[in-house]
Amino acid sequence: MTFMELQLSARVSPIVDSLSTLTHSSDPPHGAPDASTGTPTLTTDKVLVPHEVRSTAHRDGEDFGVFAAAEIAAGVTCVAFGGFVTPGPTFRLLDPQRQHHSLQIGDDLFLACAETLADGDLVNHSCEPTLGFVGEITLVAIRDIRVGEQLTFDYATCDSQLYDEFECECSTPSCRIKVTGEDWMRPDVQERNRGHFSPYLQRRIDALQR
Repeated sequence: MTFMELQLSARVSPIVDSLSTLTHSSDPPHGAPDASTGTPTLTTDKVLVPHEVRSTAHRDGEDFGVFAAAEIAAGVTCVAFGGFVTPGPTFRLLDPQRQHHSLQIGDDLFLACAETLADGDLVNHSCEPTLGFVGEITLVAIRDIRVGEQLTFDYATCDSQLYDEFECECSTPSCRIKVTGEDWMRPDVQERNRGHFSPYLQRRIDALQR
């Protein structure tokens, strides 16, 4: 079955079901062999620093986040995203939870996550993030990160559509209360995340400022 057929079939499992299977504290090291088969363990998204996945409080029930398990210096590459390259018309047929854990990489182009979530899919939004984009698919620490701090990025640095709007619960002094697909146009968001927008979105910001 091709990826397109998979998305259009009724056999797509809701992403939320896979959250109940999260019992590990972190992804295995990149390329580490599976204990039972000896073959490399690969994931579409990867957290590249020592980390833990923890349950977090959420107004709609249990959620998950990724937390630093060691001190991380500013500039260190922390997360690399992957997935299935998916044009907008196909992407909009996916389950909303799968859309939520995917990444926008172009004006109407997305990296859809796998059916089984990897730790990188659980990196949450914050209006005052600890990570920012360098390139289209990598997140780096934008400041020194302490043990126990959550790894987060501002979704406005890659999202420009309305598919993933939600009430924000980051509780930071700069919290926008509601995160929308138009936040990237806000001057305060552009200033706070300067140098850490997805390339396609930075091009749109540059065009607005001409």
